[in-house]
Amino acid sequence: MTKGVHYEKIIIYTTTVQNRVKILNENTQKYLNVPIVETLGWVVDLGKELIMKRLLLIVLPLLLIVGCEKEPINYETTLVERDGVFYTKDTNKPYSGQVFSLYDDGEKKREGNLKDGKLDGLWTYWYENGQKKWEGTFKDGKSIFVKHSEESIKNMVFVQGGTYQMGSNSGDDDEQPIHTVTVSSFYMDKTEVTQAEYRKVMGKNPSHFSGCDDCPVENVSWHDANAYAKKVGKRLPTEAEWEYAARGGNKSKGYTYSGSNDLDAVGWYDNNSGSKSHPVAQKQPNELGLYDMSGNVWEWCWDWYGDYSSSSQTDPQGSNSGEYRVLRGGDWYGLDYYCRVANRSGDLPSYRNDSSGFRLVLSQDL
Repeated sequence: MTKGVHYEKIIIYTTTVQNRVKILNENTQKYLNVPIVETLGWVVDLGKELIMKRLLLIVLPLLLIVGCEKEPINYETTLVERDGVFYTKDTNKPYSGQVFSLYDDGEKKREGNLKDGKLDGLWTYWYENGQKKWEGTFKDGKSIFVKHSEESIKNMVFVQGGTYQMGSNSGDDDEQPIHTVTVSSFYMDKTEVTQAEYRKVMGKNPSHFSGCDDCPVENVSWHDANAYAKKVGKRLPTEAEWEYAARGGNKSKGYTYSGSNDLDAVGWYDNNSGSKSHPVAQKQPNELGLYDMSGNVWEWCWDWYGDYSSSSQTDPQGSNSGEYRVLRGGDWYGLDYYCRVANRSGDLPSYRNDSSGFRLVLSQDL
């Protein structure tokens, strides 16, 4: 802009990129679009006091609005969650605004927006190593769309949700009554967590049959398995999810064992194991492509061990409390009877031995 030219009329407008001033040059009858910063400079130089006042009347409110926007807050340390709604601690009102949470080392864990205390819009989750875990779109606290990163579902099998008959009339009493269960879609580890995978995350290998990186980690308690799950951003399967997947999900052919009526084809047990665990994925997979769901090592599930209900259920979580956590699948040491897809067992969550391991799942919707 050239100084010394007479400007009389000024109109302010904003864009998403920057605030600019639209100025009418009375000499040329043409408008000039000039950034506010530059405009303020020549206005001061020309001593246009009236124009400056008009500018300030419009610019200052804009600056105040920008300055009053809420800074993102750590919702895990500043808000209280009840039934999926986040409230402020001081006013006890549902919170609206940008929020985040952090891992213990200060790395970002989650980031998104709350509206009336509920998840809204785009949310992003990261692993502790900084890799993206998933992105999801939410409305009124419910997920509309979730996309897991390729890394998070690597070596996992997608299990399409469905309805099945859980339990058996030809097994032990705790397998009854047979009841209708519906499970939502989820991802499940293709194999049991191996010794190499466990050591990489937890820094140690507690296995009795150590020295076999591709063998399942064992000698782990339910607490150990759950701690590992949290580290990698996954979870233990519910008992209903485990049995549904072991049966082959919506591709089930009704086998006694996971993937076959011939246990020697799909699992390691007392007759063929040589009294030890074996590397994962050496036998045939089941209908979904899952390995060793029958035999090799018992697998911890999320649920407390308890009696079945006779009523139909959707995504059951098991008993609300109990003494034992559920174990499923049988092991290298046990009889073929214990490797049936309907067979149930359980033990203290602190229990460890050389025949108990685990595999993990990820929910499709979060």
